[in-house]
Amino acid sequence: MRVEVPESWQQQRRAEELAGSGYRALAGERYREAVERLSEARRLVPERTDVANNLALAQWQAGSPEEAIRTLTGGLQEHPANPRMAQNLAHFLLRRDNESVREEGMKVLTRALEEQERLHLYALVGTLYRKMGRPPQAISIYRSGIARHGAHWRLLVGLGLALEADGQKARAAEVYRRVQKELPEGQRSLRKSVEARLEDLPAGSRN
Repeated sequence: MRVEVPESWQQQRRAEELAGSGYRALAGERYREAVERLSEARRLVPERTDVANNLALAQWQAGSPEEAIRTLTGGLQEHPANPRMAQNLAHFLLRRDNESVREEGMKVLTRALEEQERLHLYALVGTLYRKMGRPPQAISIYRSGIARHGAHWRLLVGLGLALEADGQKARAAEVYRRVQKELPEGQRSLRKSVEARLEDLPAGSRN
């Protein structure tokens, strides 16, 4: 008696094999091999977020950063609640200046915030908007994060920098003074940096 193995099961089995060999190639720094195997695995199981994440890492290491960003952008668009994918995409975007790639990635990241509402992601997305020269959007993101998580110093620092970049010197000074109250004891370097920024602001903004 011959037992027919369902095609879907065979596809899953093949995807598992490809993903496993792709992970080993990635760990062994054989990046092009990893890209090849993980790309095929993703084609077979597009719902696997771990495959998409590792494919993007392999693409980045293989010298294809735009492809890596597109992989994560597409993956996060389909899985907006995935924290690892959102964090990887934010870090990759911070390291690239391609505006068209950044723009699409930012749209997806901003939507992902609605699903995740993680403090670290608010800080990363706000930083990205600042780096892109868009302080009003950064201010909005930081303020949303503060409304959700309270006056955490990471968000306050970003908000102060964004306000300063937007020309709102007096409000930036107010935020920096709040940062001084919220900073943990171990953040001595950052405390000095905040103090220096306060010193550089016009005298009227420190009254």
